[in-house]
Amino acid sequence: MSEFSNKKNLLIIVGILVFAKFVALPVWEWQDSKVTKIQQLKDRLDKADSLSEQGSDFQKILSEAKDHNQNLLASINVTQDISSLKLKKMEELDKLLGIHDVKVTTSSWMAESGTDLTILNLKLGIRGKTKNVIKALLNIRQMTEVITLQDLSLRLVKMDDKTLGEAGGTIGISFYVLGPQLAQKYQVEAANASE
Repeated sequence: MSEFSNKKNLLIIVGILVFAKFVALPVWEWQDSKVTKIQQLKDRLDKADSLSEQGSDFQKILSEAKDHNQNLLASINVTQDISSLKLKKMEELDKLLGIHDVKVTTSSWMAESGTDLTILNLKLGIRGKTKNVIKALLNIRQMTEVITLQDLSLRLVKMDDKTLGEAGGTIGISFYVLGPQLAQKYQVEAANASE
C-alpha cells in the first residue's frame, strides 16, 4: 500500500508540477506582461496629459516671442539710401537732445557692416547739465528705432551739495538697416523706409 500511496503522491506532485509549468507559469507571465504594458500606457497617458496642460504655456511663450520679433522688425529701418537715413537720424537726435538742453559736441558714424543687414553705429559727444543728460539718454533709449546704447562714458564736473553739476562724454548708438531683399523676405513694412 505504501508503494501505491507513494506512486499516487508522486503522480499528484508531477501533475501539480506539470500544471505549474505548462498552465500556471504561462498565465502568470502573460498576466505580468499585460500589467507591465498597462503601466507603460498609463505613464504615456500621464506624460501626454502633462504636455497638454503645459500646451497653453507653450502657446503663450510662442505668442510673446512672435510679438517680440515683430517689435524688433518694426524698429529696423528699411532703405537703400544710407546717407539720407544717417542725416535723418542725426536730425532726430539733435532735436531730442535740444529739448533737454544737451549740446552735441562731436558726432561720427562708424564703419557699416553687412550687405543685407547693416548696423549703423553713431558715436556722439554730448555736454549739458547732468540731470538733462540723463533725461536725454532715457529718451534716446525709448526711441523705437534705436537698438542699443553702448559705450556710455560721462565725466561729471562742477558738482556741489545742491546740484549734480554738468556732464560731458560720449555715447554709442546703433541702428539696424535692412536691405530690400531681407525686408521682403521678413515682410517688413516700408512704413519706416526712406527711399
